[in-house]
Parts: sequence; structure tokens; C-alpha cells
Amino acid sequence: IALGVLGIWQFHNVEFYSRFDLVPGGRGDNRWVVSILEYLYRAGKGLGSFTSPAFYYPSEGTLGYSDAYLTHALFYGWLRNLGLDIFSCFQICVLAFNLLNYVCCFLLLNRGLSLRVAPSALGAFFFAFNAPKFNQISHTQLQCLFWLPLALWAAAAWVRGASSMGRARAFGLLAAAALALDLQLLTAFYPAWFFLFWSLLFLGFSICLRETRDFLKGLGRRQGLPVLGGAAVLAAGLVPFLGLYLPVIRKLGGKDYSEVQMMIPDFWSFLWMGPRHGWWGWIWDACPAIRHYPVEGEERLGFGITLGVAGIGLALWALGTLRQSGRSATLRTLGMEFKGDRKTYVLFGALALLSSLAFVLLGLQYGRGFSPWWLVYETVPGAQGIRAVSRYVIFLALPFSIVLAFAVQAWWERVRREKKRSVRIWMGGAVLLAVGAALLEQVDFPPYPAFSKSRELNRLEYLSEKLPAQCRAFYVGVAPGLPYSATDIQIDAMLISAVRGIPTLNGYSGQSPRNWDLFKVRSPKYDGYVQNWLSLNGITYPVCGLGIDR
Repeated sequence: IALGVLGIWQFHNVEFYSRFDLVPGGRGDNRWVVSILEYLYRAGKGLGSFTSPAFYYPSEGTLGYSDAYLTHALFYGWLRNLGLDIFSCFQICVLAFNLLNYVCCFLLLNRGLSLRVAPSALGAFFFAFNAPKFNQISHTQLQCLFWLPLALWAAAAWVRGASSMGRARAFGLLAAAALALDLQLLTAFYPAWFFLFWSLLFLGFSICLRETRDFLKGLGRRQGLPVLGGAAVLAAGLVPFLGLYLPVIRKLGGKDYSEVQMMIPDFWSFLWMGPRHGWWGWIWDACPAIRHYPVEGEERLGFGITLGVAGIGLALWALGTLRQSGRSATLRTLGMEFKGDRKTYVLFGALALLSSLAFVLLGLQYGRGFSPWWLVYETVPGAQGIRAVSRYVIFLALPFSIVLAFAVQAWWERVRREKKRSVRIWMGGAVLLAVGAALLEQVDFPPYPAFSKSRELNRLEYLSEKLPAQCRAFYVGVAPGLPYSATDIQIDAMLISAVRGIPTLNGYSGQSPRNWDLFKVRSPKYDGYVQNWLSLNGITYPVCGLGIDR
């Protein structure tokens, strides 16, 4: 409970300080997500299309231009039915998801993997409230990850009980894991795809090792039909996902690799926690290379020196453990001996770390723009939809946190078995000091920059009232001198469209239609771009213009 409260406070203290008037994050992506959720809420009331929110009008399939936010939409719609305003619903969604990330990962570790309470809480904290995730608080899709630990919990329960479990129960667990993964895909594509790619690496390494390969063969022999059933559930859940995104891919293609390359991290990214971090913010002044990152905000991948050292130590442990895996029936590691299935589970843990290390090495820049990620981009399905490659660290926090929790528990048990009191005190103090330092490094940030929802609601009400009720569609212009970016103006149009139920020609998303030039809202040729878009789409009826003047 204490660690959960600490994490929620760190991520949402600006809201608590302001009595929930301030929304953490910039005015860009957060307001964009609110508009998408309001579109979907109204579609649920029969006032629009789920797959074609009315921006970039009259383009079809616009929901497939970015994440689908299914989990957000379900919770948001329930809150809207209670009468809450659009930004309050959004705030509660994000806070609830961060809490669920922590709780579900804790349950995975404590109930699913039988770890003690303290290591489970630590592992869950480092998954749900780590510094890279805090640095991405503006990207709301990355704050909803709890489906992944739930999927692993179901899979772990199946593996541990497979030898005596009936087929019906085995199928139920595997179907639950598959459904959780499908829901994660339809909520946030990046973490779900990273999970699938990591799982592919993990399976490949597991097949290469005799003990784990034999264990998987045994599972397949005993539980073949439930495995096929779980795969069928996963495939069925992919149907709506593919139905949403395949038309967009066929029409617009994936991300250009030059765009992807700007957000592939280098080694120094893993030391960088952002200029606002209390311990390591000084690196901004000391390292010009960091200031010259093409998209510096996406390169804040550091977990801190304590977890960094722990990660290196665990990687070395994994390599050493795998080296000695086939030498005897007993595996001696972490000061303990493991035999039978316990030995196999330890080897799977080492392989999980090896898979994570391989993932990191594939997703790094190695001087002059070279990265092995190019091969992944060209060969792995779905990789061309990944633009911000650096975000893989937010997913990799999950396998790392699991192994870290095991390591903390094993080390603490070793401390308790130490016979010499002085050595026991020294070792226990070292563990507590390391854990405390790691926690402090995750939370030593000032409150996140935020915007006022009351001001946004007042401004939105003023602008939406300017739009005549008889409009069939509209586009926005902007008064000179307003301090808003083109992105802000496009999102203004989407929000007004969502709350009024009137389509807009404007829009902003991960993709945009071909020959759509309305992003250049301050261009002298803007009216010509509007007329060209109307002509291309055969729109002959009058379209309203709305001036953004506040």
C-alpha cells in the first residue's frame, strides 16, 4: 500500500495539489485523446461511427490512424454517463490505469509467481511507476499496461499447474491470457507489439536450451488442445484489430524508416532521465550530444544508476547461469541450489533477461545512424507501424521487474540464512540501501507540467458556441498573434467537432490522408488547401469556417 501510494502521488501530485484542476502533460496528445474518447462515447450513443471519428472529414477509418484506446473508451464512457466533464473523465481514467498497473503486477508476482509481499511490491513499483514511464506521462496509451501482467499471470498459472490441470481449466487460463493481449492491442499498439516481439525472442532462446526445450515439449504433449484453443481465441481477437488497421496500411503504408531512425536510442539514452531530474538533470549542461537528439523527449530512458547497475549485474548473472545450465542436475546460483522444475524456472528467468538484452541491442544506434533495428523494420510484421522505438523500455520494465523481484527475494533469504550477525546486518543494510536509492531515483522529479482543465472547458465552450448549429461540416482558421502551434489548432477543431457532433476537415493523428494539407493553418494559401480538399472529396455543399480567436 505504501509503495502504491508513493507511485500514485509521484505521477498525479499536480492534480492533488490543484484539487484536480490541472491535467499533467502537454496540451497536445492529452487533449487529442480526450477528443477521440468523446467521439467514441458519442458513437456508443448512436451519434457517429466507431471506426471513423469525424476528423479529416470525409475520410473513412480514421480511428486506425493511431491507437484505438478501447480500455480508455469503456471506462471513459461509464464516467461520462455519470455526468462528469470530458477532462475529469480523462483524469480519472489515467489515474485508475496507473493504479491497476501496480495492482495487477503485484498480483502477478505475489499470487501468480508466489513471491513475498515486499519483493512483489518492489517489482510492481518499478513496472508501474518507473522514471521512463513518468517522462512519457503525456502519452496516455503508455499509462494503460495492466493487461500485460494479467496475461502473464494467466499464463504462469497454466504453466505451474499444467501437469495436473484439466483441459477445460487450461483452456480457460490460456483464453484469458489471449483475450488480455487482444485488449492490450486494441488499447495501445506499442506495448502489445513489443510484448509479442519479446515473446518471439524468448521462445527462440528457450528452444535453443535443452532443459527449457524439453519442458516446452512436455507442455505441448500434455496440453496441446488447450494451447490450440488459446491460439484460436488470440486469432479471433485479432480480427477487429486487423479490420481496423489493415485498410490504413494498404492505403497509407507504414512509417518511413527515416522517421523511425530519429527515435532509435543510443547507449547514452539509458543514462538520461531528463533535465528536471533532481540527481541527474545536470547532464543536460554537461553533455551536448543529449541536447542534439532529434526528439530528446523520447530519449529519456534512464532508470537511474542503481537499477542500471542492477540490470548489468542481472545480465551477467543470466549469462553465467545459462553457461552452467547443462553441467549437472543441480543449478547453484544466488547462494541456493535448484533442481527439477525449480531449476527450469530459474533458467526461464535467465532467458527472459537474455531476451530483454537482445531486444535492447537490436534497438540501439551504433554510430553514424546504423542500427540492427532496420532488419526488424523490414522483416517483422507490424514493425513498420512503430515510430518511437525507444518506448520499448516501458515494456521491458515488466520482465526486468519480475526477475528483479526474484533476485531481491533470493538475496534477502540469503541474508536471513547468514549465521554471523555482523555479516547479516551488513548484507541486509546493503539491500535496503540499494532498494531505497532505486526508489528515490524513480521519484526525484518535480510535479509534471500541466494545463488547467477549467480554462480549457471555458475556452472550448466559447469556441463551440461560435459554430452555427446548421453546419454540416467545418474547418478552423486562427487569429494572428495567438501563441498556439498548428497542432494545438488542429486538436481544437477535433475537440469542437467531438462535443458538437459536427464533422471537421481538420485533424491530427499518427497518420494523415493523402493530399491533405490543412495542417498548414497559418499559410497564406490555407484557404486554397481547404478548397482543394473539398474538391478532391466531391463536397459541393457549404462548409463553415470557424475562427480560433482565444
